[in-house]
Amino acid sequence: MDMVFSTVIDLEERRLDKVRRTFRKETEELKKQSESLQREREALQSKLRDVERDEQRQREERREAHDELRKERRRLEDREKRLHRDKEQESEREQHVKEDLKTIKEDMTDVKSTISKLLAFMDTISEIQGTVSACREQIVEVQQEIKLVKSQQREVADALGPQTTTQIVTSMASAFAAALRDGTPHPATSEESTRVEDPEKDEDDTQPSTQNEEDNEATVKEDWEFEGYFDKSESNQADPELEDSTGPEQADENLKNAPGEEPAEAPGESSANLVATTPIQGGDGDSSDQPQAMTRPEEERIKLDETTSVEENSSAYSIAVITGESMGAGTDATVKLELRRASGEWWAPALGKSTENPSNPFENGKTDTFEVISPTDVGELTAVRVSHDGKGWGGDWQLASIVVRNKASGKEWVFPCNKAWVKKNEPLEVEVQGGQGVEEAAKQPLVEEAAKQPLVEEAAMQPSLEEAAKQPSLEAAGAGVGYSIALITGESMGAGTDATVKLELRRASGEWWAPALGKSTENPSNPFENGKTDTFEVISPTDVGELTAVRVSHDGKGWGGDWQLASIVVRNKASGKEWVFPCNKAWVKKNEPLEVEVQGGQGVEEAAKQPSLEAAGAGVGYSIALITGESMGAGTDATVKLELRRASGEWWAPALGKSTENPSNPFENGKTDTFEVISPTDVGELTAVRVSHDGKGWGGDWQLASIVVRNKASGKEWVFPCNKAWVKKNEPLEVEVRE
Repeated sequence: MDMVFSTVIDLEERRLDKVRRTFRKETEELKKQSESLQREREALQSKLRDVERDEQRQREERREAHDELRKERRRLEDREKRLHRDKEQESEREQHVKEDLKTIKEDMTDVKSTISKLLAFMDTISEIQGTVSACREQIVEVQQEIKLVKSQQREVADALGPQTTTQIVTSMASAFAAALRDGTPHPATSEESTRVEDPEKDEDDTQPSTQNEEDNEATVKEDWEFEGYFDKSESNQADPELEDSTGPEQADENLKNAPGEEPAEAPGESSANLVATTPIQGGDGDSSDQPQAMTRPEEERIKLDETTSVEENSSAYSIAVITGESMGAGTDATVKLELRRASGEWWAPALGKSTENPSNPFENGKTDTFEVISPTDVGELTAVRVSHDGKGWGGDWQLASIVVRNKASGKEWVFPCNKAWVKKNEPLEVEVQGGQGVEEAAKQPLVEEAAKQPLVEEAAMQPSLEEAAKQPSLEAAGAGVGYSIALITGESMGAGTDATVKLELRRASGEWWAPALGKSTENPSNPFENGKTDTFEVISPTDVGELTAVRVSHDGKGWGGDWQLASIVVRNKASGKEWVFPCNKAWVKKNEPLEVEVQGGQGVEEAAKQPSLEAAGAGVGYSIALITGESMGAGTDATVKLELRRASGEWWAPALGKSTENPSNPFENGKTDTFEVISPTDVGELTAVRVSHDGKGWGGDWQLASIVVRNKASGKEWVFPCNKAWVKKNEPLEVEVRE
C-alpha cells in the first residue's frame, strides 16, 4: 500500500512539475507578448505625439498666415484710406486754387475799377487845373483893370480937385460893379475920360448936390449889398492873402497920397475895400459870394517844390527797386530801405513816390525808381537792408535787385537780392554786388525810361526788366563769384514741399554763408517736387573757398510741409569745383535743420550717381550690398542708417546715397541694393554692423537677409548674416562679422 501510495505521489509530482513547466512557459510567453504590446503602444503613442505636433505646427502656420493676411489687409485698407485722403486733399487743394483764382479775378476787377476811377479823378484834376489857370488869367486881368482905374482915379482927382473926389470914386465903383455883373467894358472908365476931356463944363454938371451925392452912395451900397459884394462887418478888413502891390491897403495909401486930396470918408473907404471883395468869375461864369484868395493852391506850391531840380545837388541819388515776377511777388506794404556806408553807419533815405508807379509801387515785374537827397555825399555803399510793415494786400514781397546811383558822379552800386522774399518784420540784408563801372542791374533803363511803362503788361514785356529779374551771369563782369546749387528731392510719396527753404554752407574757416536761393532754373513756379532737381544760381561777393558742410531748413508752410531731401551739389562756376552733400533721403521737418558733411570734392557731376570718387584720390571706395528678405511685407520705404564697427571699436556711419540697382525704390522684397560710398581713409578690419531705420513710409518693419561690405581697392569682403531678422523702428539690429 505504501508502495502504491508513493508511486501515485511520484506520478502526481511529475505531472505537477510538467504543469509547472508548461505554466512557466506560458507565463514567459505572456510576458513577452506583454512587452511586445507595451513597445507597440509606446510606438503608437510616439506617433500620436508626432501627429499632434504636426497638427500644432500646422495650426500655428495657419494662424501666422492668417495674421499675415490680416496685416496685409490692414495695410491695404490703410493705403486705400491714405489714397482717398490724398485725393480729398488734392480736391481741396484744387478747390482752394479755384477760389484763389476767383479771388484774384475779383481783385483784378476791383483793381481795374479803381484804375478807371483814378483815371476819371485825374481827368477831373486836369479840368480843375484848367479852371484854376483860367481864374488866374482873370485875376491878372482884374489886377490890370484895378491899376487902370487907380491911374484914372488919380487923373480925375488932379483935374477936378479934392471937392469932387468922393463923388468920382463912388461913381467909378458903381460902374465897375455893373461892368463885372454884365461882363461888358467898364463904362466908368469911358465916362470919367469924357469928363476929364471937358473940364470947363458948368459947375452944376460937375458937382452934384449933396442930396444927389447921398442918393448915389446909397444906390451903390445897396447894389453891392444885394449882390453879396459888400459886408458891413468886413468892409474895413483886408484879406491877408491879397496884400500885394495892388491890394486894398496900397489903394488906400494911393488915395491918401493923391495930390490935393483929403482922407476919404466912409463911402470912399467902402469903395476902396470893394477891390478886396470883388468876386472872381470861374470858367462857367458863376461868381462866389465870398472874397477869393489870389494865392496859388497848396497843390501847385507842392508841385513847384517837387519839381525843384535835384540834378544840381551833388548829393542826389536815384534808387531803383526791382520786384520779382512770381505770383504774388508785389506788395502794398510800406517799405523801408537803409544803406550802409563804408564807415558802418546806416543811412535811411525817405523814398517818397515812385517815378514810374506813383500810385501803386512794388508790383510784379516792375521797377520803381525813387529820387532822394542826402545832405552830404554818403561815399561808398557796402550793403542794403530792406523791410516792410506787412500791411495791405500781399504782405510778403519778392525782391529781385536794388540799384543805387550817385547822379553827380554816375557811380552805381548793385545789390542782387536773388528774388528773395521779404517778410513782415524780417529785414533782408544784402551785400553790395559791384561798384564803379556797373551800369546795369540787368540792362534795365531804370531812371531814364521808367516813365515809359504805362501798363503792367507792357512793363512785363520789356526785355530790360526781364533781364534784371533773371540777373544773368553778373559774376562774368567781375562783380563776384557765381555758384550753382542743385537740390535733389526724394521720390517717396509726399517727398516734395511748398515751404520756403533756407540753405547755409559752412566754409573751411567755420563761418556760415547763407545765399539767397531765388528761383529754380528748372521749376521756377513750383520747386522741390518729387524726384525733381532744382538748380539755383547765386552770387558771392568773394570766393567762399572750401565747403565742409551744408545746413538746410524750411518754415513748414504750404502743402507738404515735411521735405525728403536726396542730396545737394554745389559747384563753383569759375573753377568748376563741386561739393556733394548726400542727404540719404532724410526728411527735413519744420524748425528742425538738417546738417550734412561734405561727401566728395573735385570732379563730381552727379550727386545721385556718385560714381567712383575714390578714383580721383578723394578716399577709399567701398561697396555695401544690403539684401532684403523674401517674406511678405519684407521691404520698407523708411530711411535706413548703417554703421560699421572698426577693429579699434570706433563706428563709421557712411552716407548710403542711392542704390545702384534700384535708385528710385530700394529695400524691396528679395532685392539686393548696392551703395557706393567713400571713406577719407582705409577703415581697416570690420567687426560688426548696426542697422536702423526711422519707420516712415509704407512697410515700416524691414526684413534683412544679409549685408556684404567690400573694399574696392583691396577686394576684401566682410559678410554679416542677418538671418532674415526683422528691423523695427528705433530698434537697431547689430550683427557680428562672419569669419
